[in-house]
Amino acid sequence: MKVNLNKIAFWIILTIVTIWIVHPFAWMTLLSFTPEEEILSRTPRLPSRLTLDPYFWVLGLGHLMHHPTYAVTAGTIRFEMYYYNAAVPSIFAAVVTAILSTFAGYGLARFKSRRMDACGVFYLTMQFLPGVLLIIPWYIMFRALHLLDTLLVLAITYIAGSLPWGTWMMRSFILGLPEDLEEAALIDGCTRRQVIYKIVMPLVAPGFVAVLLFTFTSGWNAYMIPLVLAMTEKSKPIALAITELIGWYGRTYYGGIMALCVLTTLPMCIVFVYLQKFIISGMTRGAIKA
Repeated sequence: MKVNLNKIAFWIILTIVTIWIVHPFAWMTLLSFTPEEEILSRTPRLPSRLTLDPYFWVLGLGHLMHHPTYAVTAGTIRFEMYYYNAAVPSIFAAVVTAILSTFAGYGLARFKSRRMDACGVFYLTMQFLPGVLLIIPWYIMFRALHLLDTLLVLAITYIAGSLPWGTWMMRSFILGLPEDLEEAALIDGCTRRQVIYKIVMPLVAPGFVAVLLFTFTSGWNAYMIPLVLAMTEKSKPIALAITELIGWYGRTYYGGIMALCVLTTLPMCIVFVYLQKFIISGMTRGAIKA
């Protein structure tokens, strides 16, 4: 039997990289089920028993906890509010960015002129501008508009940060579509708007979903922007809540932090798994309709 050394080396490298990536998430999940006294032990080892106390603490079910020290603080932090503050701006920004990117990308791909080329160069240049440089100007501008510490300001910044990338990506998708389909539809009496809705949108569904996913992920994981623009609990997302638990009430509940990290990461994992399947099916549907 002939041994394919290249294939063996490929799978070995892939296994090592997978373990390297998955290990922190696996360790985080394990610590979320580990008793607090074993987490704080000097000798790292597998837990002797599993506990749901950290999850009960996050969910505010202190009466179900076996650790009296942390049971009295369960429910004092409204984590559902932090989840709401992270989800609403992220979802709103994802939908708006995907829609605007589609129309802007279509304009850059189909209408050729010097102004459109200048807009394309502008969008491409904006991708190289670090978002952290805009935080102070944003702070000054939104303070003058009295929008600081609101969910709207978070959504606006998420849109501004993702729109250049989304527009350029949708432009690439639309450039890959044959113009004959649009020309045939225009000859048959369709308006430009109908062409976009009935011809272009179904074919660029994978790109649309990719922009949705990228924008939602960026907003959900955002830290620096909310740290500056969100000052109180009414607008702070879950990422800020996790960091504020360090030293909370004079001590750090590491099991609770790990449980909160797991519950924060879980929605993103579900979104990725679902939308990856949708991207593949969108490609096949687009090919069939073409």
